[in-house]
Amino acid sequence: MTPTDKEAQRTTAERPTFFFYVPQTSTTVQALEFVLRDGDSIDPLYKGTFKPVGQNGIVSVNVPVDRPSLQIGKEYNWTFSMICDPNNRDKDSYVEGTIVRSQDENLSLQLNQPNTDLDRAVLFATAGFWEDALRTLANLRRQRPNDPEVQKYWEDFLNSVDIKDVVNKPLLPCCTT
Repeated sequence: MTPTDKEAQRTTAERPTFFFYVPQTSTTVQALEFVLRDGDSIDPLYKGTFKPVGQNGIVSVNVPVDRPSLQIGKEYNWTFSMICDPNNRDKDSYVEGTIVRSQDENLSLQLNQPNTDLDRAVLFATAGFWEDALRTLANLRRQRPNDPEVQKYWEDFLNSVDIKDVVNKPLLPCCTT
């Protein structure tokens, strides 16, 4: 779930959370795989393989604390795959993109003000930090699933980046090692 695959997502997080929509498929998915690479290296910074979720919805992948943190200003490549045949990876369905950790002094000052989590999500979104805004709103959806205000912010945020199709999809318990 990214606003565009043409430019790198921006994050303030040392170890970001990635969100993916897993659709219902006619073929059986054997596993889900997430790979994060330093832009200069073929060796993964992090690689995780997870059990399939068995339903359509939104999954999240956290970069574990035992993995190196993202360096500020450096671009990282990621790939998320639905593995249908482990013996023939050409059959995978996958998405890929880039992420860069950035600092924004103005945003940091604003975040230090007394803010609600909804305010923080808006600040992140306004400053162009897609991953941080989505992570904040997803956490709020998990904590307050029946809160109409949280649902409205979630819908408005996803609609603002033209990802309307997943607005009402559930946040599924996946993917941690």
